[in-house]
Amino acid sequence: ALRGLAKVRMENGEFEAALQDLLQAQRIAPNSWENQRWLGTLIERQALRDMTLGQAEQAVEKLDRAEKHFDRALRIAPGAVDARFGRGRVRYHLWQQEMQSRRTQADVPDLAGSSLGAMNDLQGVADSSSVDALVDLLGSDRLADLYKMLGDLKSYNRKNEDALGDYLRALEYGYADPRLRLRLGWTQLTDMVSIQSQFDTLLNHDQLTDRQQAEAHNGRGFARAMLGEDQGAIEDARAAIALAEKMKNREAWQVLFSAAGIYALCAEIAEQEKLDSVLAEQRAKRAVDLLREAKQRGLPNTQLIRSDRAFVPLFRSEEFQQLFQD
Repeated sequence: ALRGLAKVRMENGEFEAALQDLLQAQRIAPNSWENQRWLGTLIERQALRDMTLGQAEQAVEKLDRAEKHFDRALRIAPGAVDARFGRGRVRYHLWQQEMQSRRTQADVPDLAGSSLGAMNDLQGVADSSSVDALVDLLGSDRLADLYKMLGDLKSYNRKNEDALGDYLRALEYGYADPRLRLRLGWTQLTDMVSIQSQFDTLLNHDQLTDRQQAEAHNGRGFARAMLGEDQGAIEDARAAIALAEKMKNREAWQVLFSAAGIYALCAEIAEQEKLDSVLAEQRAKRAVDLLREAKQRGLPNTQLIRSDRAFVPLFRSEEFQQLFQD
């Protein structure tokens, strides 16, 4: 009954009164993991209130206390999913506060170690049972929060593919803050940086065939175009095209097709970001010329062009439309 009263008071923002209820409940049942879990939750909420008021030191002190209550709950009931979720949340907030503190000091060291405790707890909750069971236990909102926090932690630890999956699950279960879609975009952008780096490394090898070199240039060119580095992207496309001249038709058309996609993306950059319609037209024309050459060298059908999203910016071009009529 005291815990129930504390929950109601907590929802009404009456934290101090709720704390007295929970302390009384603890005196009655000192070995109840639920008392420890709710004490941890209450103190965590007080810490979040301190954060919104700009009282960072008080917030960290309360988060440390909240973590100890969740630790005690898990010592009493090691399988308590709610308690593990609570400790994971608190550790996530502590990690965030540490990062924020270091940023204000112009010193952001590697905090991967301090993020692992939070990630292990939250992943443990996610893996503890089926998603349907977690929805029943936690509710969709808290499950969305769980996946959002996991995505942040994995993204920080450069597990971008896993982070992407968790962000998408958070959206699936109703995470409403629009900043998540921004974070999702940056995660995908980070993937492009990683892809570019892999092609950089590949192109340093001296044992690649002409075809492999051309594919590596086109791959890096695509990553560069997606990052807005249009000049570097076009340099890569040109290098791939030069290599295609030495190839047989069955290999050459694929290289030319990919290079055309890079020019199409760069035409859109010129049009939308540089506001240079002349440059955009030149690049679009080059893309169409490359597609024509790819057709001459063996491109099997124009449906491949229609299905590739890289060429969407060219659909308004008459020359591009002519490709499907020739």
